[in-house]
Amino acid sequence: AEYMGDNKDLEERCEIMGQLANDFINEDPDNFDMTSNVAKCICELCFDDFQKPLFPKKVTEQSLKLSISNPIFVLFEALYALPEEDPMRQSYYLLLSEMHTLQPRVGYFLLYFLKVQQGTDSEIRVHSWVSYQELARSSRDPDEERVLMRDLELLAQDDRRLFAFLLPDVVAQFQSYAHTPAFVRLVVGNVDAARLQELLCAVLMGRCTLFAPGPQLVTLLHESLHWSTLEQCFLWQLLNAQDLPSVDLIRALQFVDFAKYPEATSNLLLTLRLDAPSAEVVYPLLLRPAASGDHFTAALLCAWSVDRKTASRLAELLQDVLTGRANKTANSSKRRGAAAANDSSSSNSARPTAIHVLTHLENVRQNGANQVLLQHAAVQQGLEEAARTISESDKFRFSNLLALAVDEDEEDAEWEQRSYDNFTCGRAANTRVKRGYEEAAAGGAVDSGKSRRQLRNVASRRAAAAAASGSTTSRRGCGIKRAAVNDDLYDSDGSTSSEEEDDRAAVVSAAGGGATAGSQVKRARRDQDEDF
Repeated sequence: AEYMGDNKDLEERCEIMGQLANDFINEDPDNFDMTSNVAKCICELCFDDFQKPLFPKKVTEQSLKLSISNPIFVLFEALYALPEEDPMRQSYYLLLSEMHTLQPRVGYFLLYFLKVQQGTDSEIRVHSWVSYQELARSSRDPDEERVLMRDLELLAQDDRRLFAFLLPDVVAQFQSYAHTPAFVRLVVGNVDAARLQELLCAVLMGRCTLFAPGPQLVTLLHESLHWSTLEQCFLWQLLNAQDLPSVDLIRALQFVDFAKYPEATSNLLLTLRLDAPSAEVVYPLLLRPAASGDHFTAALLCAWSVDRKTASRLAELLQDVLTGRANKTANSSKRRGAAAANDSSSSNSARPTAIHVLTHLENVRQNGANQVLLQHAAVQQGLEEAARTISESDKFRFSNLLALAVDEDEEDAEWEQRSYDNFTCGRAANTRVKRGYEEAAAGGAVDSGKSRRQLRNVASRRAAAAAASGSTTSRRGCGIKRAAVNDDLYDSDGSTSSEEEDDRAAVVSAAGGGATAGSQVKRARRDQDEDF
């Protein structure tokens, strides 16, 4: 041992360490004092090896193999030379656990050795990570998770590059510990931008699964609210890289306060806006209280309204709540068995109401520049239905919002009634004009000037009524309405009479609203003068 400490030749030192390991194997394995003394001796003689940088600056297969050529790794190789059923393996674990107590870097040195050897030796690949677990169980603190966390914390302090290099394999082999909030915080708290970039690539390539969906993720998000801003930003970048279900992220809304936790709310906004709206996501959003200054739900509603497809889906979901259809669907599923009844009962208790939707839509109306969602036909129909069911106080509260809903059916009926009245009035006036002509020609008793004035008055009243009707014509679809009225003026055989031509001209002029009442009166009088 003294010769190994003085000799600077690496090859010779490795040979001496190998000989020492063989001598240790041949000794009494139950001699704990001897095991402790050997461990102390090795740690002192290899002190410099533990202080030197372990990870090469340029990572290649050759440089990695050269980095595990110092005497410490000879002990690890001797351990793997023993068959799995050999009882002397336990003696090695005891020796390494004593060395681990005296020199804590032994733990992550073993992890690094396993990582390098994993890609070159198939035999080691089978039981390599079990060796570290056995080492942790043989230590004075048999809690494997605490041992692993201590080793990784020390590794992060010594070399962050090596920490990021080992992390994907550690996460893959120790998944039960890797998904805990303590482990994740250790990761995000000990990586810089360059290491985060490497870790993101590992996640996207499927080599590292840092998060587990379900209750563990919700617990993690809850605890992360009290981390530093940088730690939370790194956490959310890793979360977005793994493509986790939005339902788990939505569950975090119950304890994410808009004013207290801006890091979580801002990242949730950016994450959820990329997903298509669904009932599982939208309904919890609607249940979120619309506190003063809290634009979380309104911002997402506006963001989803930019795309036509997502806007239509979102509008349908809002319409279901406004019309009560969502609760009817939940109640119908409640009758599908006992298990389904329990699930739907719990989900039904968390269903949003029309008031929830109106509250957030009012926020959109007041603060959103994008009003497309409010103009969607499904939302308009939902607002009309809600106006019939909510209380008078709520109608007053949301009066400005409900005023945006236009009953198109009533407006169409009003326009059609006006067109019909105008058409009927025109035909009656023409009938009176024709009758006046006949009486004047047959009797000859009526003064021609008087008849002329009467006819002029009839025509003037008809034109004035048509012009007044034209000024109140609906703003929507005038051309289509005029075409419909024109079709009604034709006889069944497709021909028109002279008096119907006059009626049709009057109605068309009224629908177009293009001439003033005065000009129409003058034109009517001139036409009558020419007739006489």
